[in-house]
Amino acid sequence: MKKTAILLAFLILISFSCNKKYRFYAFDIKETIEYQIPGNSSENFNIINELELNIERIFEQEGTEADMVEEISVEEVSFAIGQYQLFNDLKVYISTAKTDETLLASNDSAGVDYSGDLVKLAVTENLIDDHIKASLVNIKTQAILDTVAIENALLGLPDSMVAFPITYNLRFRVQTYVK
Repeated sequence: MKKTAILLAFLILISFSCNKKYRFYAFDIKETIEYQIPGNSSENFNIINELELNIERIFEQEGTEADMVEEISVEEVSFAIGQYQLFNDLKVYISTAKTDETLLASNDSAGVDYSGDLVKLAVTENLIDDHIKASLVNIKTQAILDTVAIENALLGLPDSMVAFPITYNLRFRVQTYVK
């Protein structure tokens, strides 16, 4: 009887130790993009920023690995409202050396959210798993500038002030399994 109890306890212990349990978990990756729009820019404006993500370190900190990631999506692309007023049309794309350009967000739909000091663009439902798993990501901002707003902003400024600093925030949602 004692041998049977020990054997049963041993089998239960083995079955639990061999059964790897994973739990589903979500976390955000937040990045800030900064660039300058020259005051003498033409109406159509494109700029590409390289964003270096140490994705392996991020995944390690979150207790996951790239092959355990279920889905990565864009949750938010936001601008300060004063900066946003310089644009008539605005689109933000993501690409890598191995992936095509994918639209993340734009202001050409009804999903633009004006809340407080921020303007949140309408984000797409495009999954960007392969983009974010790369170490180097290209973020492209394609815009049609509001030339009247830029001319008004330049009125009375010294000639040395020839650029507008633009900052916007990106927030990606990673849904993954963790050990």
